[in-house]
Amino acid sequence: MQLSDHIIAKSIGLMVRLGVTSVTMDMIASSCGISKRTLYEQFADKRTLVRRVVAHIYRRREQRMEQAMATAGNRLEAILNIYIGVRESITNISEAFTNDVERLYPDILEESQCRENQYTERLTQIILDGQREGVFRRTGNTSLLAGYFTVSMRQSRQYIGMFPPGTQLRRVLDAAFINFIRGIATAKGIEIIDKTLAEHNIEQ
Repeated sequence: MQLSDHIIAKSIGLMVRLGVTSVTMDMIASSCGISKRTLYEQFADKRTLVRRVVAHIYRRREQRMEQAMATAGNRLEAILNIYIGVRESITNISEAFTNDVERLYPDILEESQCRENQYTERLTQIILDGQREGVFRRTGNTSLLAGYFTVSMRQSRQYIGMFPPGTQLRRVLDAAFINFIRGIATAKGIEIIDKTLAEHNIEQ
């Protein structure tokens, strides 16, 4: 592993848990076992490092999507597997990290939103492919549905306070996903959903 990759991995572990502002370059250098000077030789400033951290998070999600597409028997199974990875990513990233990026790095946030748009476009195509396979119902507003689902996933944490005290974010995500996927599935698709959710112990 290259030093820059090692630094990014350590930075992700700290930042997604504690937030950006709570993590100093000294903390990152210490966790990597390097000097602060060596850290700055790899990353000119904290903004550069945060940009690489965010890009890595999205790249990892894209890799999981590609893997899900390659190993699934149909597009519904692919979406189910993609969701498992997305759920893990969302629940592991702290609210502090998300808020810090939105507040301090609007340029990085804009780049992230472009990636979200690309994700929505990809999801739209997966649903269209699934319609041809017979696992999703045909509808004239597929891109709208895909966009709505992406937004609901991204903003679930923001509205967690609207749910009963103690409600876990994972339960909110699961409810949103299950309602979405069941709403666009055919009878054939429902059978696949029930089987896959049971395998992953996701409560319906």
